[in-house]
Amino acid sequence: MSRAVAAFAEHADQLVDVIQRELQAQGASLLEAEKLVVYIPKAFGAACATNVGAKVPASVQFVEWNGPATYDVVLAQDPLWFEASRLAKRTLDGRGLSENLLDAIINRSVLLDKLDAAIAAGAQPEVVVLGPFTIALTEAGTQAMRLEAAERV
Repeated sequence: MSRAVAAFAEHADQLVDVIQRELQAQGASLLEAEKLVVYIPKAFGAACATNVGAKVPASVQFVEWNGPATYDVVLAQDPLWFEASRLAKRTLDGRGLSENLLDAIINRSVLLDKLDAAIAAGAQPEVVVLGPFTIALTEAGTQAMRLEAAERV
């Protein structure tokens, strides 16, 4: 997980595809890399959001690249989410990442963008519900998710 997080700092100004390829070069499977480039910023955003009282979803819905199928994953049951979330919480407790690395991740968090917009519109953080989480898979990621889903059955 620490190498995956470091990839966000190393490629802070580049497209997420670059980070995904880096994660695969480090040994992550295609599906792991697709999950990590989304999970890491979402986990950090979720940790920040829950710290101010906002609600975040407990599951994520993966959407196939060019098909109708969706795959619901309970985040607490996904080891990659668990580790990303654990690291995010530790970091916000002051034990973890440097400020530069934290900024590189937080700046990619769509959750925090949505929370900021809600607060700017006058909402109190405690009444904000962020989500649902929906993640579009690449074509190859779709194939990998189908295999993972079949293994869960």
